[in-house]
Amino acid sequence: MSEVNATFKAHVGSAAYVGNQDVTPRAGKGGELLTADLNAPYYQATKDGQVYHAVTVGAGVAHNVDAEGTTWDVALNNPAGSGVDLVIIEARCTRGTTGDIGPGAVVWMRPASATSTVPTGTAMPVSSGLIGANAANKAQALYTVTVEGTDGVRMRYAFELNENVLATAGTPATSAVSDRVDGQIIVPPGYYVGLTGEGDAGAAPLLHLSLSWKEVPV
Repeated sequence: MSEVNATFKAHVGSAAYVGNQDVTPRAGKGGELLTADLNAPYYQATKDGQVYHAVTVGAGVAHNVDAEGTTWDVALNNPAGSGVDLVIIEARCTRGTTGDIGPGAVVWMRPASATSTVPTGTAMPVSSGLIGANAANKAQALYTVTVEGTDGVRMRYAFELNENVLATAGTPATSAVSDRVDGQIIVPPGYYVGLTGEGDAGAAPLLHLSLSWKEVPV
């Protein structure tokens, strides 16, 4: 691999410019080039129709607490041949309308291999992050998911089911809990990822879950 060396002149300290001016790059006192975001982190990807959101509806999804079992709360499947990677942005969770949630956690799961059986379940509504745009997503978002037996592999914990979501039935939760993944989980074509729980089963708890992701051509 060849190296390219370059030298540039930059202004150190604050500067303000108006339209139609040549702009001098800014540098820190250590000689580092300073940059700043012009828009929100996912503005351009959302504007380009690459960002999607899926959410459980109705009373919520029956919460599973056996991570080694064949049922997951939700899953995001990337079909073989989709032509995109699924870049996970965030997952959010709050309590459903009935049941008492036992203390525990929600964990990200993945299949052991790409040859695993494709997960099945109920389709979650998917929306483009760009209001007014049609959802042209390749991913399949599912809830009450069935996966191949003993297929799941823990990846990382998403969130704790703490006092924010442990309100008793009929009592609103104080807030949602979230896991900001920001691209630290990528689902290639032919794989899937999901969320399920472990801990105390509680009393027939329901959860509301949402998933946000970006679809990047490969």
